[in-house]
Amino acid sequence: MRKVLIVAAAVLLASCGGNLRDKVTVVSAANVEMETLSKATVTLTVDNSSCHKIRIFDGRLRLHTDRGDIATVLLNEEITIPRKAVTELKVPLRIRFNDPLAALGIPSGVMVSGEARVRMGPLRKKIYVRDEPVSEFIDNFAE
Repeated sequence: MRKVLIVAAAVLLASCGGNLRDKVTVVSAANVEMETLSKATVTLTVDNSSCHKIRIFDGRLRLHTDRGDIATVLLNEEITIPRKAVTELKVPLRIRFNDPLAALGIPSGVMVSGEARVRMGPLRKKIYVRDEPVSEFIDNFAE
C-alpha cells in the first residue's frame, strides 16, 4: 500500500500532460506518514522547470477489478508547485476503501484509473489516467 500511495501522489503531481510532463518531474519520494487507515501524507521532491506555478486540485485515483472498486485515493487539499524550483512537497491523501480487506494488500488483476484538475498560469486542464494494471502504473511512475 505504501508504494501505491507514493505512486498516487507522484501521478497527481507529474501527470500534467503534453510537453509539461517533461518539465515537472518527481525527483524522489521521501516518506509516507499514515495518520489513520484513511489518511496519509506523502512527502515528495518535485522539480518544476516550467515558467509557471502549477496548482493541482480535485485529484482522484480509483483502484478496481472487474468485480468492482477496491479503493479511491483522493487529494485532500490543493497542492502548489512553485515555478522553476525543486521543492519538497507534502501531499495529503485520503483513502476510501470499498473492500475492508484491501487494506491488507493489493490483489492481482487490479486496475488504476483517475483524474485531476490542474491550473497552470491562466490555463485550467483536466487530466485523465486511463485504466491500466497497477503493476504497469507503478513501473511507469515509481522508479
